[in-house]
Amino acid sequence: MEVKYLIHEENKVGVENVKEGSLFMWFKLGGDPDVLADDIGKTFDRIVKLNKNEVLQITFAAFFDGMEILTGSLYREGEGRWITPISETIH
Repeated sequence: MEVKYLIHEENKVGVENVKEGSLFMWFKLGGDPDVLADDIGKTFDRIVKLNKNEVLQITFAAFFDGMEILTGSLYREGEGRWITPISETIH
């Protein structure tokens, strides 16, 4: 599946920027959705750690054969806590 994402970031002097990206992830049809969610979360965690600027928000959509199968977003709250806006679950 292809995952397209937007990263909203802020550099050291306070200038905000939006980056667009895309990646391909392996997944299993009929597989456990919790495993897929964990894999996506780990991938974005790695992207945030590798980014040289402070990431404020990530919005993403996953596609399989051109059809959107998953959407989501994460935003930063406080010191190192990531929250999904829908569930308010801390990650």
